Amino acid sequence: MIYAIIWTLSAARTLRDFRERDPEGAGELRAAIETLAADPRPDDSSPYGPAYRRLRVGRYRVMYRIEEKEISVIVLNLARSTP
Repeated sequence: MIYAIIWTLSAARTLRDFRERDPEGAGELRAAIETLAADPRPDDSSPYGPAYRRLRVGRYRVMYRIEEKEISVIVLNLARSTP
């Protein structure tokens, strides 16, 4: 089953900002998010409460929610981890 990836406006804007500062890292981040379409619960993600998941990609992290009824992954928030 392939899940649709849906970006909140806030997450899309944050990715755009990351792309301006770190194009390579932002590309890796986007690629990792796109893989969630095939596997929304990869081994390197972790549950964050009952409804959310968190994924670390290099120095970035992604907060997302899986909607089983709509067969979608909602990208809620992107952030940069502190070194």
